[in-house]
Amino acid sequence: MMISMLSALVLIQTNAKEINIAPLSFELEVTDTKSEVPSIKGKPVSGSLLESDGTELPSYYSSKDLGYTTAIKDQQKTNCCWAYSTISNLELVMKKNGEQPDTYSPLHMAYTQSDILSPYGWFFRNRWLNIGGLPDMSIGYLVYGNGTREEYLENSDLADLSVITTTTEPQYKELEAVHDLESTPLISVDKIINIDTSDRDNVKRAIKEYGCVSTSFSVTWSAFDTSRTNYYYNNAVSNNGHAVIIIGWDDDYDKENFTGSCKPENNGAWICQNSWGEKAGENGFFYISYEDKTLFIESLGQTFSITGYHHVGRYEKNHSPGQSSYSGYWEPFDNNQTNTATYINRFSFEEDELVQRIEFDCPCVGSDYSVYYIPTSGSTPSTSDSWTELSSGTVEYSGTICALCDNIEIPSGTGFIGVKLTKNNGSDLRMGVLNDWSYFKIPDYDSDMAFITKDGLSILKARDYTTKNTVFSMCVKTTKNYLYGDSDNNKKISIKDATIIQRKLADLPAPVYFEITADSDNSGMVDITDVTVIQKHLAHKETDYVGKHIS
Repeated sequence: MMISMLSALVLIQTNAKEINIAPLSFELEVTDTKSEVPSIKGKPVSGSLLESDGTELPSYYSSKDLGYTTAIKDQQKTNCCWAYSTISNLELVMKKNGEQPDTYSPLHMAYTQSDILSPYGWFFRNRWLNIGGLPDMSIGYLVYGNGTREEYLENSDLADLSVITTTTEPQYKELEAVHDLESTPLISVDKIINIDTSDRDNVKRAIKEYGCVSTSFSVTWSAFDTSRTNYYYNNAVSNNGHAVIIIGWDDDYDKENFTGSCKPENNGAWICQNSWGEKAGENGFFYISYEDKTLFIESLGQTFSITGYHHVGRYEKNHSPGQSSYSGYWEPFDNNQTNTATYINRFSFEEDELVQRIEFDCPCVGSDYSVYYIPTSGSTPSTSDSWTELSSGTVEYSGTICALCDNIEIPSGTGFIGVKLTKNNGSDLRMGVLNDWSYFKIPDYDSDMAFITKDGLSILKARDYTTKNTVFSMCVKTTKNYLYGDSDNNKKISIKDATIIQRKLADLPAPVYFEITADSDNSGMVDITDVTVIQKHLAHKETDYVGKHIS
């Protein structure tokens, strides 16, 4: 079956005011249900070089041998390799960090990224879950979107989602019920590094440092052996893409082991974890020759490692213009005209919100950044004399940058967040951008959502620079300004808080009582112990929770 699609409208860097958008096309030929990463030629991806620690890399390395890999997944007929491989990446990183991760749901990721199934999804030609996807969709879900949920469907009949083609079918209703969009996520990803794949040793260093890299290759079935253990393909790129994680390498892997339609000239292979079940390959793992001509190519998406994540707090909220990482990188100003550029998005905040993290996509390694809260001036951002700095640092890698903000209280209502980039030693000023192109949609877009400025004084709409709806790839992760022991929720701890709890326990009226914060010892219930720990805190004795923010 041949499916014709329009590819992304890729943002091309330009030094002129008008942004050039290059419409590209491709055909995705579905020759097997496991060929599901469409090709997007020309997407600008900048990778990072990892600094060597001076030690020689071993000839063999495997995260599997070190016990970091998790159970092999089976995507069955879903064509959701892009989701399965990224979830495997996250689970491996967590296990490498000493955690025992839950089994997270690739299908929830796919569900929320379908424009038919979810209000947050991508316009992917009425994309049901068996059509395929893009790596950006998984990054958008983990960083900018809903975040992970536990797997419900992996071993159920619904794992074959190819049967669901309308919202009226019983299978869809069951899928909708278990993949509640409003449920609390478990893990949110904060840092993703794009890997420079031009140097084999750099990829090895990334695998050794982070446990794995996510990548894609172009599938030609004749290049596999009969068990699909070994893979090698050295001809032109096909449009059948497949996403996996690379968990190791073997410099001495014999080239004669590749028994498909063609052989490499030299020994050596990457060790990959797949999502075709344990019966494929060597218990779910297989090898790709170092000489494969389609591995790591940009037309199938970036190669990346997840490097930072956190467990989502009870009151955490993710403010984001949409569930995508980026459509490209954009530098709207002539590189010789300015040393600074500030990229600004509009957000709406609730009462009592504290900013914990601001995350954005940026490839300009070496540039300094400062993140600001910017009040409104009418419907536009105010000038820089009224900006409040929330965080600052240096862009150390290409990818998703996490700026920590130390629970800074932010005004409620409409406001703007700006990321100011300053060039250093030849670095540039590019920023990840979300573009309303043929796959991605920006919910409820209006032209006052995004602005840019060189000097903080002349502030222009991003929409003035392009014919496409455009916002910048940034999100704001907040929590509520709740303190353990603050039973009247007045943002300070006093003897009054202990008295209020005592009155409630005695069934006496209390003028103000906030049960969430009254649980002073975080035990899950309010009792006389909560009174005691507040008294200890007021006596300047150490307590575990009183006076600290509830995460």
